[in-house]
Amino acid sequence: MKSVLFVVIGVAMTFLSSCASYGTRPYSPLRLSVLVEPCAELDVSVRLLDLDGDLHVHGSVCAKGKRASVPGHFDVVVRTADGTEWGRGQAHVRSQFRGGLHAVPTRWTFDATFGGGPPDGSTVSVAHHDAPHSAP
Repeated sequence: MKSVLFVVIGVAMTFLSSCASYGTRPYSPLRLSVLVEPCAELDVSVRLLDLDGDLHVHGSVCAKGKRASVPGHFDVVVRTADGTEWGRGQAHVRSQFRGGLHAVPTRWTFDATFGGGPPDGSTVSVAHHDAPHSAP
């Protein structure tokens, strides 16, 4: 019984260490803060990840009320603690389908990646716009 337990622990440790090798880990909430512009029709959650030294902003979106879709894009702006703009980007909204042949999207996501990591104390602001993503 003990040998089975050690094998299970060994496999779990191998799996956990292999996941860490991708270089993705959440940013400490003490280092960066997130500000999501309120939207009555959307429920938006944002995660900040350190992707091999780059800032990766991953968002998950659900429609509320009678809204059935989430068109448009998100503006993502990173400002340092003194208010200086450190980075700006736009992210397309992508739908995720669940269910069978006639599935409808129930959840949407967006991602933005910035080269490097912003200074401690920076704020990542996220705002949804129904209009299509504008050209750079």
